[in-house]
Amino acid sequence: MISSDYLKTLKYAKDAEVLALKTNKQKLPDIYLQMADAMSGLEFHRESLSYLNKILKMDFDKKDKVFKARVYQIFAFNYEVLQLKTQFLAYNQKAIKVLHDTKTYPGQFFLSESYGDIGYYYYTGGNTDSSFYYYKKKEAILKQFPKKHTKIVVNNLSEIYNIKGYVFLEYTKKKDSALFYFHKGFDLKKKYNHNILVREYLAFGDYYFLEKNYQKALEYYLKAEVNVSQQKTKVSDDNDVNKVLADTYEALGEPSKQSYYLEKYTKFNDSLRNIQKKSVDLAVSNMVKKQEEETSSVKNNYSLVIWIISFAIFISAVYIYLYLRKRNIDADQTEIQLTEKEFENQKLKQKVNESFEEVVQLAKDNHPEFLTRFQEVYPDYYQKLGNIQPKLLMTEMKLCAMIFLGFSTKDIAEYTFVTIKAAQHRKFRLRKKLNIPSDMDIHVWLSEV
Repeated sequence: MISSDYLKTLKYAKDAEVLALKTNKQKLPDIYLQMADAMSGLEFHRESLSYLNKILKMDFDKKDKVFKARVYQIFAFNYEVLQLKTQFLAYNQKAIKVLHDTKTYPGQFFLSESYGDIGYYYYTGGNTDSSFYYYKKKEAILKQFPKKHTKIVVNNLSEIYNIKGYVFLEYTKKKDSALFYFHKGFDLKKKYNHNILVREYLAFGDYYFLEKNYQKALEYYLKAEVNVSQQKTKVSDDNDVNKVLADTYEALGEPSKQSYYLEKYTKFNDSLRNIQKKSVDLAVSNMVKKQEEETSSVKNNYSLVIWIISFAIFISAVYIYLYLRKRNIDADQTEIQLTEKEFENQKLKQKVNESFEEVVQLAKDNHPEFLTRFQEVYPDYYQKLGNIQPKLLMTEMKLCAMIFLGFSTKDIAEYTFVTIKAAQHRKFRLRKKLNIPSDMDIHVWLSEV
């Protein structure tokens, strides 16, 4: 689990479950916790929640504080990805309530994690005061950790400073403060010889990109690219480097380099899609036996429910028929037929709906023709955006289109193969370029253009 190899976590946890069922059932809550954590990492959120709910039925009140907090935090993570923000916040608050008086290192660490999650929650919602409040509490805990935990402390503190920088850049328009915090996080990592600086270089690049100093932004984005290659990281978040480089070369008017990085970006996404599919297939195969047992029971219950519903529908239909007959309601065919005008309206509406579904599917497939087709279906909207900001890049226009079509931040992240945090940063850059007021929801603004 520590190395994030969720498939192996799941394999060993399943083996442990078999043994525990035979020899020591008291171990099951700990095993199910690992399963829930692994399932959430593999994006099987419903299955993860299922294991968490099993834990709640196993003398949960008698478990220690750290265990309870971990359960609440995994609940929160699942709800965050599922865009259930109220539940995400509530379960992090439950974790804090359990851990508020703990003095152990694990307890303090997980407490700081929940403070940070809530801080990020308020940051994405534009509530800067609350965001800073919770990040300050996290920072205070981290600074009390002994030296043997320096690596964890430095990684977490630098992340806090990075987000604070984005808060100043996005919401308060205090660019000097933003740059101060970006440097603070970067300098902290350099001081302790931390070599993974991708997020820090990207932050500097984003700062100068917004300043329209594209050459300076390019310098930092290229440093981020070198840093990725040095660390040999293969996570989707780092593919954002290819995306920002493509955007920057487009802004600099260098189409050949733009195409090169867009191709890298696309290839990475294709390989990532294949890896994810294999991971999903393997994870499912590990669960087949247990799923079949549970499915059998569920099917029996479903059959009973379906029979009851069908019988109720039949009785209702008979009642309605008799009622209508009693009232002598005549169904005059001329009154229920659509007029020619209504029929044409229905056809037009159907055509619009079909076009909408087509454009949405192209967006989900990350298809290169998505923007072209969007322009054909919504020509007026496309032109209005161009009039508001003629210098919108193609990638920015694509983001506008996805937001207009109703895609959430999670959806944008999923279908463009970046992290939710990276998608937030792109929306933030777009907000600044379109001069959208900080108190205005970007989804509302773009839908009313």
